[in-house]
Amino acid sequence: MYLGVATLAAATVVADAGLSPEAAFAQRNAAARGAVGWDTYRDVNGLTQLRGGEQSRQFSSFARDGSNNDGFQGTFSCLRTWQRGCVIAEHSGPGEISSIWFTREPWGDVTGTGNIVIELDGRVVLDRPLIDVVTGRVGGPFQWPLVGNADDASGGAVIKVPMPYRESMRVTVQNNPYFYHVNTRTFPDSNGVQTFNPADGASDVLRRLRGFGVADPKPSAPGARPTRRDFELAPGASVRVAELSGPAQINQLRVRLPQVLASPQVVDDGMAYGQGGGSRFRMAVHPGNQGIRVIRRYDPQIAYQVARMNVDGVPAGDGAAGRPRPAPGACRSSRCRPR
Repeated sequence: MYLGVATLAAATVVADAGLSPEAAFAQRNAAARGAVGWDTYRDVNGLTQLRGGEQSRQFSSFARDGSNNDGFQGTFSCLRTWQRGCVIAEHSGPGEISSIWFTREPWGDVTGTGNIVIELDGRVVLDRPLIDVVTGRVGGPFQWPLVGNADDASGGAVIKVPMPYRESMRVTVQNNPYFYHVNTRTFPDSNGVQTFNPADGASDVLRRLRGFGVADPKPSAPGARPTRRDFELAPGASVRVAELSGPAQINQLRVRLPQVLASPQVVDDGMAYGQGGGSRFRMAVHPGNQGIRVIRRYDPQIAYQVARMNVDGVPAGDGAAGRPRPAPGACRSSRCRPR
């Protein structure tokens, strides 16, 4: 209670000094600015820190007249145009581009947007076709999962490479992008801010991000003492796996089920056929095999697919997809996708 009263009193003194509430808050919390650039991914402990010394902002194609035309005609998608094309974001002062998202017809293919040009502190750090950037063909730090095309991001295209700047930022695309947003962080000063260097591949960040869901993303904690226990658990039962005492911090909980095996990442696009189309293949199996497994993947949104298997010319089984099923979370309204 006493600490709370003291904090309120201090806030009153700052406000009485003639500062706006926003300026007073930023002044009191300037030291609490979050990590910048690649450190935003390296320092996962920073996710829990207050960031009073910065602001989050967004540029987007939202309809300024309050209508639903948030990119359908591209009316509001350019802040202005110049010789390089359509400016979609610009800012003077220190900050960081944290996320960029696009989509357009057909089905999120951003080829028609043309080149994306990103200028930081008066220097061009990226000038390449947007479709090449989001598909990972540019290389360097612009690789999966920091970039993604419509196949990766459910019809959108994303760039999640953090790009800090000290004085200015401008993002231009060659042609009207229709639907987009650019998320930025603005800082009260440029102390500790280094302009984004596209030559820095940040391989350690990419390696860690590609391990999400598989490995612990946190760096090794000095002095950490793991507690392990193997156990079998009957349905409805419980077991105590660890009992700790004294001041400490739990930084990881991991459970491994031996019966659960990791699934390989699927990266191919498969095949598509018109009405009545199909394909076949023949596979030789060693006579001494102890059994084989054939795994067939299919698109559940395409109806009545059939796979037939024969062993030595004898039918061994069929697999049918049945009626089409919408993808989980799929929108059934015409307003969900660009018309």
